[in-house]
Amino acid sequence: MSLKKQIKLCCAAPFFIAIVTILLTRSPDARAFSSGPDPGRTGAPGELTCATGECHGTAQNMGPGQFSVVAPSRYEPGQTYQIVVRHLTNDQTRQRWGFQITALTSSNARAGVWQSLNDQTRIIEDNLPGFRRQYAEHSDAGTFRGQTGGASWTVNWTAPATDVGPITFYAAGNQADNNGNNSGDQIYTTRASIAPTQPVEGAPVAGGSLLFYNLYTSSAVNPRDQDTRISITNTDPGRSVMARLFMVDGTDGSASSALICLTPNQTSAFLASDIDPGVTGYLIAVAIDGNGCPTGLNSLIGDEHIKLATGHAANLIAVEFSALGALSCNNGSATLKFDGANYSSAPRQLALTNIPSHADDNNTLLALNSLGGDLRTGATPLGEISGALYDDMERAFGFSATPGRPQFISHLSNNFPRIGARFADVIASGRSGWMKLWLTDDAAMLGAAINLNPNRDAESFNQGHNLRGLTHSRSAILTIPVFPPSC
Repeated sequence: MSLKKQIKLCCAAPFFIAIVTILLTRSPDARAFSSGPDPGRTGAPGELTCATGECHGTAQNMGPGQFSVVAPSRYEPGQTYQIVVRHLTNDQTRQRWGFQITALTSSNARAGVWQSLNDQTRIIEDNLPGFRRQYAEHSDAGTFRGQTGGASWTVNWTAPATDVGPITFYAAGNQADNNGNNSGDQIYTTRASIAPTQPVEGAPVAGGSLLFYNLYTSSAVNPRDQDTRISITNTDPGRSVMARLFMVDGTDGSASSALICLTPNQTSAFLASDIDPGVTGYLIAVAIDGNGCPTGLNSLIGDEHIKLATGHAANLIAVEFSALGALSCNNGSATLKFDGANYSSAPRQLALTNIPSHADDNNTLLALNSLGGDLRTGATPLGEISGALYDDMERAFGFSATPGRPQFISHLSNNFPRIGARFADVIASGRSGWMKLWLTDDAAMLGAAINLNPNRDAESFNQGHNLRGLTHSRSAILTIPVFPPSC
């Protein structure tokens, strides 16, 4: 026998002896653990799951349910994050729930520290030589006896004090029938990966898990004159991503949805006239997991080419929002909080810069959008908008408007903004200005502007851009419907 093989066998022997000792010293009747399983049942490398014959005796991942781990896509050494473990199922015979999760480095060493937040979970460590792994799992109070539809637990996880490279969360879950023994249960396994804040070579350096496209439109009669070509790209070189698209009608806030599935490094483009013909509004793309819940894979980028029958045309970049922490998903819906903790903060005050003079045949189109509401019923209308128009001599002219709809579209003219002077006089021929706009109530607003000038001289320019955020909302929340994707 070679020296290399001898080393492998010697290293493996203590582990197998420990496993055999544990299995032989416990009775089969004690395998269904309502107060939490023994260590080493997550299905991680070197571990079993509770699908073994001496525990629940069933094939794993064979039931109709879903089991997932929700975690941020990146970690900063020493920082604490909330990790969510979730069951979902339509099987009404599932009436008791359990889980176990551990975090390991790429060399299968323990990564970070777990902490319970309530009596529904507990923290344990294994006693196998050389492993010393730590686990979070359900407690007896956290089995949710008699509950149907699913269950979820939230635990704190503190990242290692130094950058240890990619970390994987391994988890196993039990969707039990609550019959008091170890028969008839359904065992599932899943995993989720998290990378250090500084991405490894080849990983994406920009992107989000939610994209906001400020304006889309098409003509049901003549899409050649008015249409939008929307593009979405997955920049991750190793992971696929699914995205739920919500097309929000700018008039009444109703939303239709579609699904797009992207393999690593894949891009896809489509026309608004193909998916939502004759509608003008804005589009939201949300990265989701296999259950349809939001996920923290911050690798999406996008843009859109838009043309209007008026002649306005532009290439607008999709606004990116990164997932930063644990995301909430329960009972067929998910709550997205743009608070700087769950998702990137969303703007409340916007700036429109480089406004050219209307007296020089410039026609600037402004679109403002609400980011909020419940897309199962409709987006929240924009409330009162206050603003200030500045000329290039720093003089300010105040105005306000109450759109009463989720999307406000207007041409900048003497009709809007209504100020104490003519718009064309404030920004005179050959001059430029800029504008601040903000919501009176604390809510989120995004926007874009597109300029059209039909002249062909050197002073004429046509294009558009998104409005820049100046201050952020503290209470921007969007609720979306959740249903499993089918790619």
